[in-house]
Amino acid sequence: MNTSHPAGPVAAAAVAARLDSADTLDALRLELTALADGWETTSPAVAARTLYDLEARAHVLSAGVRNADAAAAWAHLRCQVYVMESQSLIDLGRPRDAYQSADAALKLAAALHDPATQAHAETLAATVARQAHAPANPARLLTAACDRAGGSYGSAIARTWRAVIVARSGAVAGRQLMDAVTSAEAADLGTGRTGFALGGWDPVCRDAQLGAALAATGLRGPARERLDRAAAATGPGADGTLVAPRLHALVLIYRAQSAAAAGDLDEARQLVGQAFAAAAGLPSAQLAAGALRIAVRAEARGEDWSDIRATTDGIGLALSA
Repeated sequence: MNTSHPAGPVAAAAVAARLDSADTLDALRLELTALADGWETTSPAVAARTLYDLEARAHVLSAGVRNADAAAAWAHLRCQVYVMESQSLIDLGRPRDAYQSADAALKLAAALHDPATQAHAETLAATVARQAHAPANPARLLTAACDRAGGSYGSAIARTWRAVIVARSGAVAGRQLMDAVTSAEAADLGTGRTGFALGGWDPVCRDAQLGAALAATGLRGPARERLDRAAAATGPGADGTLVAPRLHALVLIYRAQSAAAAGDLDEARQLVGQAFAAAAGLPSAQLAAGALRIAVRAEARGEDWSDIRATTDGIGLALSA
């Protein structure tokens, strides 16, 4: 299934047949906002299905709009849907579909002269370009995103992922990475909040990604500071439930990767187990891939992590169902 576009006139007719008077621009905006607010407790599969349905309805409803302002409002809604859809498909481990959705978002954002959303979409495209076998160069996409986004939240996202990609290159000095981290942390986050923040970015997401990047290059002190902050912000709230279970699970995986890199496989195993528990019913490709990388490292040292491998296999099956 092409998750980024309604599949031609037959699909459009099927969508049109089930629309009713309640399907207005404001109503669809409310649906999108509700999904964004509940992002941390919604599985990637449910999010992707919901977003595909929203885009299909928005596509049909906006097709006959002639007023320029109304058409722009519909296009902006669809752009936001594509951005969220791309992230949900990344979470499902579907890089080609994720790239297609990100590309659709950045083209719409460019037409709308919305540099922040365009930068967000370019960053998403950059994160999956290689896996999607796309012709785009990730570094160039991120440079373009950083340049065009100015002081907006889109710049914060792009600069953060530039730091992540710098760390993943494996050929960078600690000073260079710290410069990239400082640049990311200087950018304005906009109206970020827990969940999928439309029009802003959650500072906890930035801490998590930068902490992972720092840990990957052996800068454990700065990494621990950011990952501990992210873990506290996403962990149990006043009622004992996790504030942001999906992000909390990833933060635990990042901490486990840092522990494994330092040779503490017992701590790494404990953290991986906690991550699986946090994400119960909310599996993601990043969670499985992160745990598997740690298992491979542990097994190379003679450890038996077959139970962890079995769990990651189970997550993969759940995501592909």
